[in-house]
Formats: sequence, structure tokens, C-alpha cells
Amino acid sequence: MRADENRPSLPAAIGTECAPVHLWLFAVAVAFATFLAFSPALRNQFLLWDDNFVLTGNQNYRGLGWAQLRWMFTTFYQSHYQPLTWISFDVDYLLWGMNPTGYHLTNIVLHAFNAALFFLISLRLLRLARCGSKTDLGLCLSAAFSALLFSLHPLRVESVAWATERKDVLSGLFYLGTILAYLRSCAGGEGSSGRRWYLLSLLAYASSLLSKGIGVTLPVALLILDVYPLRRLPGDPLLWFAPPQRPLLVEKLPYAALALAMAVIGYMGQSHEGYLMAWQAHGFSARIAQAAAGLTFYLWKTIFPLRLLPLYRLPSLTPASGEFAFRAALLLSMTAVFWKARRDWPAGLAAWTFYVATLLPVLGFVQFGSQLAADRYSYLSCMAWPLLAGGGMLSMWDRRVEMARKLLFPAAGVVCFLAVLTWRQAQVWHDTKSLWSYAIDIDPELVQAHNNLGYALAQEGRWNEAIAQYRETLKIFPDYPYAHRNLADALAAQGKPGEAVEHYRRALQARPDSVDILNDLGLALARQGDFQAAAAQYREALRLQPQEPQIHNNLGLALARGNSLDEAADQFRAALNLKPDHADAHGNLGVTLMLQGRFDEGRRECREALRIDPRRLDPCEKVSAFLKRPIRR
Repeated sequence: MRADENRPSLPAAIGTECAPVHLWLFAVAVAFATFLAFSPALRNQFLLWDDNFVLTGNQNYRGLGWAQLRWMFTTFYQSHYQPLTWISFDVDYLLWGMNPTGYHLTNIVLHAFNAALFFLISLRLLRLARCGSKTDLGLCLSAAFSALLFSLHPLRVESVAWATERKDVLSGLFYLGTILAYLRSCAGGEGSSGRRWYLLSLLAYASSLLSKGIGVTLPVALLILDVYPLRRLPGDPLLWFAPPQRPLLVEKLPYAALALAMAVIGYMGQSHEGYLMAWQAHGFSARIAQAAAGLTFYLWKTIFPLRLLPLYRLPSLTPASGEFAFRAALLLSMTAVFWKARRDWPAGLAAWTFYVATLLPVLGFVQFGSQLAADRYSYLSCMAWPLLAGGGMLSMWDRRVEMARKLLFPAAGVVCFLAVLTWRQAQVWHDTKSLWSYAIDIDPELVQAHNNLGYALAQEGRWNEAIAQYRETLKIFPDYPYAHRNLADALAAQGKPGEAVEHYRRALQARPDSVDILNDLGLALARQGDFQAAAAQYREALRLQPQEPQIHNNLGLALARGNSLDEAADQFRAALNLKPDHADAHGNLGVTLMLQGRFDEGRRECREALRIDPRRLDPCEKVSAFLKRPIRR
């Protein structure tokens, strides 16, 4: 094909400079492609997996008043400290109410912005690695390729298509903003421009940490950038403390202080909610083996992003196993290769160091929950590999200009392949049943998948199907407490309190300090007519959590049905002291007082219950009719 006479052929155009407007067009194109690939998530629903606790069942974040803001900046709700993420959810609530489309739209838009920022960062880093100031078509295409490899990779789907994981894309936005501002500050030097960009990078970093604390390793990332491609620090860390380099280390202290503060806050949050796995249950040797497994896992899934799961089982891992030996040998070999090639190819060692350092907080040394890994943990840590791929493309471009046309086709093929995988994976997260049905197809032994699918079916009243899933869970893991509790709930809903009691007790063996299980066991015992045993469960629950009005009310009912009317009245009053508008407690106290012969007081309580909730009229009317003393005059 002959080139148009009024337009240079591709090889001739390669060396031309890209005007600033063209750079922004590239950024917009990258963002648009990202938005398009993730657009199926706009049809996704809220999930009965964290979304029900964080969003649909949580009133605390709704409304930008002082009470809500105070809660956002002081809570460790669901083990995370993420005030800026809460604010973003609140803005969504003000705009969309509880329409899931709006929340997913915000996630996708944030990720598309991140893709554009990644393009701008890639542009600067690749230009620095090239040791030239020219911004030509080859550089722009290489940076765009790098950005699309990052943004369109299926490993990003969990962070974008799951509404709760807003914290990943929001913290990622500020994290990338921090790096871009830092690069601008380095380019600005010691002048006022450099100082302004430096302060802006600190502000962006604080915002990233207030969205999610995953970016605590950023000071290490900045040191890596200082070595390569900025070349502000020598490659030997022992030389960093020499007088000429000390100002660069001092420059990192504010970042380190912010990171340390957030690390402490994050540890407190996980400890506060009880998510940390004890060393007795998961020892040091197991954590070393898990770290090796995690490092190889994310590498493998980056290269082959297939069979992705919302949860990856934590297997029994020991450094004595053959699998660990293979993984450790692979990691050591890669480290040795990157180290040996550091002079001729410093980008390799820089990317590898960034990958390991950024993954360090989630490799299992401080273990949160029972998962081996999670796709969302790759959002920051795997940024280095697309940059490395973009650098490889640029290097080939610069060396053999005549190969430019041929390079575009395989690069475009890879990008399109990833986009198709992402499009399909986003649909997996459409709703709770589709997510866990897919997970069971991939890993039939994943107990959480069976349990969570059962819970979704139970919410639709499909009790027999839910019970089948819970029993399948217990077949795989007989002592799984959540399945025992959920199975007990389902059996109780079917009017089988005797069977429910058995499973509540099994759940309680694993979690003896669970107030919810104690309360549910009390309800099941009360349905069996064993009010004394029910009262014992409620008393134990109140010992653990004395400020829960509903449990005081339940204890009062058990006592009243066991003819301990005075004690029952005391419990109803305790519930009302904690929650004065508790309609059930008012109504139950009214009935109890009338049964004690205190008719005027009882009628007053029943009228108050009726005022708060007209549905409370029935029990009061029945007792009143039995006593031939109407509530109303």
C-alpha cells in the first residue's frame, strides 16, 4: 500500500514530536478504552459479600453531616480506616441513593482516570529511561501500551467491579498522583516549582493512605525511582548515606512518617475487628511459605490471567514441602538474574524490587483472614510489569524503526485479548449467585463459595437449596462455624428449632464469644419452649455485650414466659434505657405489667408501643381482651 502523498509514511512519522494536545488525546483514548472494557459492571448489583455490611446495611455514612464525618474519621468499621473512601460513598449516596449503577459508575470512572495517570507516568519514566527529552510517536505508543496492560488486565476486575473495593481505585488514584507529582518535583529542582510539586505529592500520598493503607511502602518505591530511572541515587544502597545523598533521604522522611502512622492505624483496625490470624494457628514457617507462594502467584496470574477467583484457599504450607522448594528456587533465580543484569538492564531490578516491596504488607507475614492471595492486592504491586513491557516495546522501536508497523499488531492483539477477558470477568461479579456459582465451577472445594451461595439463596427464601449448599460446605469442612450458623438459621426458618439448636451449638464451639450466635441459639431454645436454657444464652451474650437492647428484650421475653415477671420487666426497662424508641420492649413491658395487675402502667406502655409502631397493637390487645380491660378508652 502506497502512503498518501499529503501524509508521511509511518517510519517517517515515528521521529516526529507529539504535541501536548496529542498527549492528552492519548490519555483520553486510554481512559475511554478502560471505561469501555469495564462497562459491563454498570449492570452489576450489590453483593451479599461485604457490600451488605459496608453499603446496603450501613446507615452511618449516609449524609455529609458532622455526625457522619466524625464516624468516617474515627471508625475501624470492617477493620479498615478509610475516611476518604467513606466520603466518596456518601457522595454516591447523595447522587444515586442506593442505586448500585451509580456506585459502579464511580468505580469505573476512577479506574479510567488511573489509566490516564498511568499513561502520563509511563511517558515520563520511559522518557527518562531513554535518556532523552524527545516525546515522539514511539514513546507515546509505548506509554499507551504500558497503561492499557495495567488498566485492562483481568486482575483489576475485583477492585473495579466490586462496589466495596472502591478503596482500591480511590487510593490508587492518589497513589499515582503522588508519583506523578514527585516526578514533577524532581524535574522542578530546588526552585519554587519543585517545592510546590513536592508538597502536592505529600498531600496526595496522605489522601491515598486515608483511602486505604495499602500504599505504606511508597517511600521504598520513591527510593527505587531515585535509583532508576531518575538516577539521583547510586545503585549501591551503602552509598546513600554519603553527604551528597543525605538530602534525598531526608526528603523521604515525611513520606515515611505518614506510612508509619498508617501502618500503626491499620494494625489497630485489623486487631480491633479480630481479623488477624494468631501465630499459634499460622506459624512463622507457614508465613514464609505463604510469602513465597504469593510472590509466584501474582506473577503467574499476571502472565496467565485465567481462572480468577474472589477467594483463593490458604493451603497447608511449610518450607519443607517440595512446592515451597520450587517456588523459592524460582524467586531466588529471578532475583539473581535481575541483580546480575542490573548494569546493562537496571529497569529489571527496579521493577522486581518494586514488586516485592509493594506486595510485602499482604504476603502473609501479618495474616488477615484465611486467603492465600487476592486479585485486588495486585492493583499497586503489579504496576511495574506493564512499565517493563512498555520499555521493551520502546527499546525495540528505537533499535529497528522499520519494524514499527509490525510491532503494533501483536501489541494491539494482546491489549484486545486482555480487554475481552476483563469484559467477561466483570460480568462474573454481576450478583452474589453468579459470583459464587462461578467460583464453585472453578474450585468445587472452596467452602466459602458454597456457604456464600447458600446465604444468597436463603435471602430469596429458597431454603432447601440453601440448606444443600450449607451441607456441602460442612461436608468439605465439618467445623466451619459460619456454615453451621447459616444452616441453623435456615432450619429455624423452616420451623425445625431442634435441628437448629444442634448447629448453633457447633458454631458456638468455634466462636464462643459470638454475641449473635448466642442470641440466635437463645431464640431457637425459646421456640422449643426451653425458656430457662434460652435465658442462660441471653445472659452470656449480655455479659459480652451489655449495651445491646434487643438481647435485653429477648431475655425479658424468656423470663416472662418462664413466669419470672419481675425480672422480665427489669430487662424490658434496661432495653428502653438503651433505646427509648424500642417498640417491642414498650409493648412487652406493657403486657408484663398488665399480667402483674398494673393495668394503667401497662396500658401506657402499650399506647407508646402503638405510637412508635402500630403493628405492636396485636399482642397488647390480646392481653387486654383476655383481661377485659381495653387499651383505648
